[in-house]
Amino acid sequence: MSLSPISQFALRPPIETFAIGQGSNSRTAGVHTGDGDFLWKHYQPVHTEASIRYEHRLLLWLAAGELSFAVPTPAPNREGDTLCVMDDGLHALFPLIPGGPVDYADPRQLENVGGALAELQPVLARYPTAPRSGMTGFDALATVHPAISNPHTHSPPNLGLPEREPFASLLAWWREEVAALQSFIDGPLRALPRQVIHGDFVPSNTLHRGDQLTAVVDFEFAGPDARALDVASGLYYSLRVWKGDDPWPRGEAFGRGYLDSGNRPNATGQARDRWADSRNQARLTDAERAALPWLMRLRNGVSKIFWLGKSLADGTTEKQVLEIGDLQRFNRWLTINGERLEGLCGE
Repeated sequence: MSLSPISQFALRPPIETFAIGQGSNSRTAGVHTGDGDFLWKHYQPVHTEASIRYEHRLLLWLAAGELSFAVPTPAPNREGDTLCVMDDGLHALFPLIPGGPVDYADPRQLENVGGALAELQPVLARYPTAPRSGMTGFDALATVHPAISNPHTHSPPNLGLPEREPFASLLAWWREEVAALQSFIDGPLRALPRQVIHGDFVPSNTLHRGDQLTAVVDFEFAGPDARALDVASGLYYSLRVWKGDDPWPRGEAFGRGYLDSGNRPNATGQARDRWADSRNQARLTDAERAALPWLMRLRNGVSKIFWLGKSLADGTTEKQVLEIGDLQRFNRWLTINGERLEGLCGE
């Protein structure tokens, strides 16, 4: 990836790059400088410039608050702009936040993930709920991907696949699922509390040092939506039902953290009191808890629409359709375990 725009920043030499993990919606590189280490991000064309500028304003606002953990803070260049607009796309520079990926085998870390969300939600609730330019919420299935204007009508032929099994049966089930999700969107979802949410709150979007959660990252999909979507997402990816082992210890750890954020190991003094207040503000309503299984299905459905749209360009459509079977299996799991699931984040 090109680092030429980095000259727009007043960084002390020596300046050297190093490899760093890649996200699915951007390309990144680490940068050693005389001023410390940074992360250089090249945004892929998933979002518009206006949408990324929304993200940067939100991050700067969050960084100026009193969160117990860090969020990525875009650095201004010599012109005072946090976004470099170049012929090859959009670039930004962020101070590198210390910490490593979550350890799903460590209940304390998953508790901290839940606690971080309970702390973050009341803060995000104070941010203006004006729409994010160039981005719609989880309630607009027809706008998830430009190549998929009507996900209700998917069949093997219109996805470029032969009209045979297992594609025919999988896509027949998929059409039923999309119709069910649309009914949920048109009914219960509309009544749930709304605010600005993270939009991709998963344990892998947090950083950790031992028992301490150091950061929540990747706000590329933040914007106004149903508050409980972040809880459903965090819980779904904590449970990791697809692993085939016992998911409940992980889910229970996330739920404990979400309901008891004031007892996190790095909470002291006034901070502990503030997090206890955050815990009470973040507590889900009965309607939100009852909606958690549906919100998980909705998140999975939106994700599948996005990847189906992407697959039409990269030739992976057959793989994406076959993976609809994973959604079927998870829905069956929800049918059996939905009541227990709802109890993880409230009485």
